[in-house]
Amino acid sequence: VRLVRGLPLFVPPGVMAEVPTVEAEVAVRLEAGLGEGSLWDSRSKKLLWLDILGAKLFRFDPSTGQNEEFDLSSHSTAVSSVVPIAEDASGDTVALTTREGFAVYNFRSQQLDLLGVPEPGVKEGERFNDGKVDPLGCYWAGTLCRDASEEIVPKAAKLYRRYGDGAVKMVMEELSISNGLVWSKDGQTMYYIDTPSAQIDAMDFTAGEVSNRRAVVKGFDFETTGFPDGCAIDLEDRLWVARFNGGACGCYDPKTGKMLAEVRVPKEAGRQVTSAAFGGEDLQDLYLTTAREGFDEAKGKDFPLAGSLFVVPAAKLQEICPGVRGQPPNHLKLSS
Repeated sequence: VRLVRGLPLFVPPGVMAEVPTVEAEVAVRLEAGLGEGSLWDSRSKKLLWLDILGAKLFRFDPSTGQNEEFDLSSHSTAVSSVVPIAEDASGDTVALTTREGFAVYNFRSQQLDLLGVPEPGVKEGERFNDGKVDPLGCYWAGTLCRDASEEIVPKAAKLYRRYGDGAVKMVMEELSISNGLVWSKDGQTMYYIDTPSAQIDAMDFTAGEVSNRRAVVKGFDFETTGFPDGCAIDLEDRLWVARFNGGACGCYDPKTGKMLAEVRVPKEAGRQVTSAAFGGEDLQDLYLTTAREGFDEAKGKDFPLAGSLFVVPAAKLQEICPGVRGQPPNHLKLSS
């Protein structure tokens, strides 16, 4: 463990300027174009994760070190989030979002079936992005939209909620890059990230509806701290937020806005840290996905570990945050 001093440490107003920090280690060396969507599946005791741009779904078994790869590119140009299904105790099936919408994938048959025709429907240049399941078992997923030159179109994205009966409702619009969905342990607060807003928001979550959106962590800067991306939440309701272009994942207290601890990836992994997930049977390991978006050949050589999956084993994570343990991810209920 070390204490980090000075830039590019994340030091917005109210955040401590010195926090305990550890470095993650490689779990799976892979050149994923946009590694994302990490989530622990307690049914199979494996970590689910993705390469969005490669339309690939992965299952990592920490007990063997095996990383299974499932190519979904014949079904869609992108796969952006993956969640366990409550009705399937075997772990053979998962739900996910493709570019177009919600779907179910069977690992054994390698069959993908859309949930809807396709629903809710996306416009040209738009695709689904991060998604998670709420405490009621409904699938929330947002989008992003790019123009013809591949630049993000501001305020063109939306956030949707899929109900158990198959209905899909648009919850929020005028977003830019929808990310970072988690819920508090008591199920009364939803945390949300619209990445270019450079902040983490909280909303009251009541009977599946959200209200009272407010910022709880501010001050992210793309060049120094990186922007907030995917996140995980622990049993103390601390947020573990991947920072794209920051080379790190920070632990934040949403009650104070302060950063409490930090996990960094090796320099060889670059700065594109994209998602965080607690894993292992006790949810005491922390996994991070990374990306190599926009890399040319030279940058690929400079950052050979970019796109890999990283882990901080429980014993190492306890050094910077004693007693930390993740909240179990919610499972999708396909029937209401």
